[in-house]
Amino acid sequence: MALLKEYDWPDNYTQLKRILNELALITTTPYIQTEHVAMLLKNERMKVKANTAEDNAHLQIATNRTLNEINQDIIQLVVEQFKGN
Repeated sequence: MALLKEYDWPDNYTQLKRILNELALITTTPYIQTEHVAMLLKNERMKVKANTAEDNAHLQIATNRTLNEINQDIIQLVVEQFKGN
């Protein structure tokens, strides 16, 4: 349980719910095993780190331009990130 309390939970409730569901699926004993929690949280940290790096990789914005040009770049990046939605 301490492992779950110590984790940062960047996606909060949704992430916790998904992890608990995964733990319930992989558990074959009456209790959730510490090593299963550790394994899932290690995988989760790697996913979060990879997603953060991927999200930030395209945020290279040149700041030596006008504020209007920078704003247009940011708008374009967000539109691309959310596939026009």
